[in-house]
Amino acid sequence: MPKFKGGTGIKPFLVDPAEKWCVLESLVGIIPRYVSGPIVEIGCTYGDSMYHRRKSTNIFAEKAMAAGVPFYTCDIKFQVEIDYVKHTHFMGTSLDFIKQFDQTGLSIVFLDGCHAYDVVMEEFNFFYARLKTGGMIFLHDTNPKREALLAHGSCSDSYRVRQELETRREDMEVFTWPYTAGNVGLTMVLKKETDRPYYLK
Repeated sequence: MPKFKGGTGIKPFLVDPAEKWCVLESLVGIIPRYVSGPIVEIGCTYGDSMYHRRKSTNIFAEKAMAAGVPFYTCDIKFQVEIDYVKHTHFMGTSLDFIKQFDQTGLSIVFLDGCHAYDVVMEEFNFFYARLKTGGMIFLHDTNPKREALLAHGSCSDSYRVRQELETRREDMEVFTWPYTAGNVGLTMVLKKETDRPYYLK
């Protein structure tokens, strides 16, 4: 039986680690069946052993392999080895990565590296322009529950990216899960099919 941790808002939040990435895992398995294209993860490892490889990286690697699409990772550390011939890792900052990244037609992008507003917004705009219609960008740490999370830099001010994207409804759908991905928010941005009449004003 999972233990509950007190919090403000909807309900006490589950601390069950098995549920931390359940939303991401469910959706990432569906998207490639409808929108085929490379998958990109920014911020992908804690250390140098299999134990330190993040759950999100395992999810994306598994789904990329199942769909047979390229998987690109970027982190300031070496990526723990992934046994997938279509996997490419860039060791460095995300801004250095995007200077040399020339792929288009992306299906999924996950942004969870630096959490400073300026960096995340530059990442988002770069990858959104290369995202296929119907593709999705996920942003982590966009709905921190306590101001202390901002002060300590774990979430920084990436929540401002979420706030800005929520005003850009003409070409995207934006939704934030407040109680998943470590209870600090997982924002999903879907690139709309703007040529459909009912999307037009």
